[in-house]
Amino acid sequence: MKKGKVLKMLFAMSSLIMISFITNIVIARGIQEYHIIMPRFGSMTTGRIHKGNHTGAVNNNTSVGNNYDMYTAIRIADTGQDVTPNTVVGAGKRIGIPYYRVDQVVGHDTTLAASTAPGVIVRVEAHGSWSPDSN
Repeated sequence: MKKGKVLKMLFAMSSLIMISFITNIVIARGIQEYHIIMPRFGSMTTGRIHKGNHTGAVNNNTSVGNNYDMYTAIRIADTGQDVTPNTVVGAGKRIGIPYYRVDQVVGHDTTLAASTAPGVIVRVEAHGSWSPDSN
């Protein structure tokens, strides 16, 4: 009887440790979802995420209204300076975005800038997630 209780206790403890470990891995990389309506002209930005390592950025776009393309760039939040090229991402696409000089971005808060193509004069809705770090 006691052996069964000990085994159950060990299983419960190891399960908690594993869940804690997995949670820390997920939390280690900042990921932010976006549900935005892009303006007719210009761009808009999402919330801030701290850039923590020397990897590229990721944009996982789940949908864009009327299947338009969405143009995205990563910016330093405080200055508004683009630190990646303006990259096209379509609906249902997950793309990696390289930094111009990643060493100048690590340690800063970043934001995702989003816009539509210059010829699109309607407001376009988009959904997805992004991260300034790819791992």
